[in-house]
This record gives sequence, C-alpha cells and structure tokens, in this order.
Amino acid sequence: MNHIEEGWRQAAELRALATEVAGLIGYTVDPPITDADYRDAVRLHGPDSAALAIARQQNNPLRVAVHAAYPQGTSQVAYHLPDHDITVAIGRGAAAIARQIQRRLLPAYLTDLTTAVQALRQRDEAVQAREKVAAELVATVPGLRRGVDSPTRVTLTYYGNAATHGTVEISGPGDTVSVQLTGPADVLLPAFVAALTDSDYPGGVALDLTPPDRRHPTLRPCRRQAHGPSRARRRRPHQSVADALRPAGRAACTPASEGDTVHTTPPPDRATPVQPDDEPATGHGSQP
Repeated sequence: MNHIEEGWRQAAELRALATEVAGLIGYTVDPPITDADYRDAVRLHGPDSAALAIARQQNNPLRVAVHAAYPQGTSQVAYHLPDHDITVAIGRGAAAIARQIQRRLLPAYLTDLTTAVQALRQRDEAVQAREKVAAELVATVPGLRRGVDSPTRVTLTYYGNAATHGTVEISGPGDTVSVQLTGPADVLLPAFVAALTDSDYPGGVALDLTPPDRRHPTLRPCRRQAHGPSRARRRRPHQSVADALRPAGRAACTPASEGDTVHTTPPPDRATPVQPDDEPATGHGSQP
C-alpha cells in the first residue's frame, strides 16, 4: 500500500470518528466535496452558525486537531476575536474527544461566536440602511446615479450639466454623508451658504456643523475681572500693538446650569461697576 492509499484509509477513519463525535455533541457532518483530498478536514456544523473542523495533526497523525471557525466575513467586523483550537489523542475514542470539545473548546468559542454574529448583523443592517438612503437620493435628485461601492460605503456620482459634477458618499448606517461638488462659484456658493445659514431649515434653526460631542457648554455672561480702575490703553514705546490692544482684565466664564437664562451682554441698568484695588493707578486725572 503506497502513501496515497494509506492517506485515503486514514481519511475514511477520520470521517467515521468525526461522525460519531458530531452525534455526541449535537452537530452534523458536512458531506465530502467533489474534488476532496485525503488531507482535508471534516467539517461539523452546530446551532447559531457554530462550525468545527477536525483533522489529523500534520506532525502527529495519532492526534486530531479540532479548530472552531467563525462565519465568513468576521475578520472584517470583529478582527480582534481569538482563535480556538484543541488537540486530542485519537486512541482515546470518540466519547473522550467529544467531552474534551465540550469542556475545553465550546464555552469560550460560543461566547466569541455570539460577538461575531452580532457584529455581522450590525454590518448587514448598516448596509441595508445605506442602500435605502442611496435609493431615496437617486429617486429624488436628477443626474444622481450609482458609482463604485465599497464594503463600508455607497458612492453616488452626480452630473448636473456640463459644468457641475461631484460625488456623494454614504457611510455608517446611512447617517453620515460626504458631498463633493465642482462647478461655477456663482451657482454653488450661494446654495452652500443658504443651506448652512437658512433658519427655515427643518427644525427651525440654522445648520450647525459642530459635532454634538465637540460643542462647548453654554456659558454664563462673562464679567470682566479688572485688576485696577479703568485707565487709558495708551501704547507705551516698548509695547507692541498686540499688547496694547489686549484687554486689561480677564474674562471669567462658567458653564451655565440647567434653567439659567444666558445674555450675551448684561442689561445697562444692571452693569456691575468696576471696583478699584487697594493700589489705584497713577496717571493724568488720578487722585493721590
């Protein structure tokens, strides 16, 4: 018997062993493929997309290696998940191999498999959401059509006329878009400014491009904390123009609490007078 015939004999033994193990752990065995090789692993499928591959160890044919597999595409959405593998001596029999799989392999693998399945589901939902936004845009905007897509975004191309063209990229679950338009300034700039400043925009306010997590909290009215009475801001010979124009006091602003009313400037009748320090400034018109 040559090594090829011996290989096929061992492959048949491995399939019989894997079939028995699958029955003990509640999995099913995939049939062999048409152009199978005697060195191929035997694949087992379980509930919730679980999959195992059983093969003889290359450096020790007296042991089987059991590898747990994730669904296709997991490496693109959950690349941080670890591999799960064990080896068991063939001579211990199918029952012992099944117990080792259930004790050493399945607990951690099934936990990570749940994470992978959830990530794939979120990816599929995001794809559907992007496709919905893209379909609505194509149906609404004349001259807009599908471009070259990628796994994480949908690209639309726009050809309005001979002078105006651009692209629209839809990413995430359809909630983020990137718009690039090229055309005459006297056509695009007025539309751009109107879109960002029109108070009649949906919601009744002008569009704010600052992300919510980057916006500053509402500030209380700033009151000048002067370190002396008012004095003329006359530039000294050794002083730069920037220093001469810099205010003498420091603005102290604190975040407003909920329910506070914010004024950009205090009402004239409530303006707080500047209190002099212990050492008044000297100069023209000052009292000793």
